[in-house]
Amino acid sequence: MDNTVFLDLMHRTNHWINLLSNKPNNKYPKHWTGLKEVQLAHIYMMDRFLEEKYEPPKYKYERGIVIGAGGAKYFGCAFACFYILRKLGCKLPVEFWYLDEYEMDNKMKNMCDNFGIVHINAYKYCKDNNLDPRILNGWELKPFSTLYSNFKETLYLDADNIPVKDPTYLFDDPEYIDLGSIFWPDLPPGRRKEWLPDICWHNVGLEYRDEPDFETGQYLINKEKCYKELKLTLWMNEHSDWFYKFVYGDKSTFHLAWRKCGSNYCIPQKPAGWKRPCILQYDTKGDLVFQHACQGKELMFSGDGPTNQYNHAFIKEAFLDRNKYWSGIIYSWQEMSNEEKEKAKPYLGKYKYTRIGLDSRTLELLDNGEIGEGKAGCERRWSVRIIDGISCIISIGSAHKDSEIAIFFAKDDGSGTKFNGQWTSFEKCPIMLERIS
Repeated sequence: MDNTVFLDLMHRTNHWINLLSNKPNNKYPKHWTGLKEVQLAHIYMMDRFLEEKYEPPKYKYERGIVIGAGGAKYFGCAFACFYILRKLGCKLPVEFWYLDEYEMDNKMKNMCDNFGIVHINAYKYCKDNNLDPRILNGWELKPFSTLYSNFKETLYLDADNIPVKDPTYLFDDPEYIDLGSIFWPDLPPGRRKEWLPDICWHNVGLEYRDEPDFETGQYLINKEKCYKELKLTLWMNEHSDWFYKFVYGDKSTFHLAWRKCGSNYCIPQKPAGWKRPCILQYDTKGDLVFQHACQGKELMFSGDGPTNQYNHAFIKEAFLDRNKYWSGIIYSWQEMSNEEKEKAKPYLGKYKYTRIGLDSRTLELLDNGEIGEGKAGCERRWSVRIIDGISCIISIGSAHKDSEIAIFFAKDDGSGTKFNGQWTSFEKCPIMLERIS
């Protein structure tokens, strides 16, 4: 490479370092993720990140469990996981993390309170602690909640994880105590030879390594020992608009971050197994400890299974217990207060529904939370909640893996005919409802 070409590449790299140090925007050029200068910018930023000194804070508890529980389906699965843990004798404190109010309504929070589960709103946590993540969505929440949980030693479990035994003993594993982390191996790659292709390693400035990738339906981290590694993992996930282009979600970011820091980790020698719909994971002695029902969320949520796995009977028990406190429907029409039901009556009718800057159509709000004309995957039903004294029309629809959330909260402007809000997921665009009949 001659000097002129090199200087031009460095100039373009510095330009991208400045861009990527801020929130993402829609003005990046097409195919920007494949640019050499973008790769170099990320590597440079990671290297500078690792030059900093990081001191872990003091933690409220020594050990605990974190579960991502935002949205109706994930919440139902997370409660089943929690229920099984308690049935197996696990007494560790448990935190349910979710992104914001659109993923957990008051009924769900009250249920957590009844069972002693701490529920933490990540966006509120950011506001209260002066944090401003570059990106924070579903997969990114995993390292975020792990880092900011109240536990020095954190066992993270995906909501659809079915423990086989009380996992508390894992905290006393000698190799974990020595290295400060346990990660579990992924299933072998099906369509390629490598666990992680060369490009994944090169994109973080490392040479290729032939070793099993991680399956992060469960992991155990001592944050005092592995604080820098976890901080770097979160940094990578805050730049998911690039990293997720060559790895699948969060799981490989832990792997690459640990290796980027030059750190080792404990990984059980027994390979992951598969028994539909679960990935089977073993402890360091080769005993089955987790069944990650990555293709069984619907069965866990409905209480119907999976019946071919250990402890499946507890899932049905959890479902029956859950129904005493929560209907399984987020922001349900039936669970509105009497005042909210009265507020909803005059809102029946047709509206011009505008996703500002994108599109508009008619949205017909019917009685009992039904939607007529304009019904779609993200507008399946509706209800009303009074928030900070203001009536809000809420649209409930499908988000990640068909887990229902509140897609938008549209506040009454005082006229009863015009409502303004914003999509909580996907495009996150401002929206407006204007009464037409």
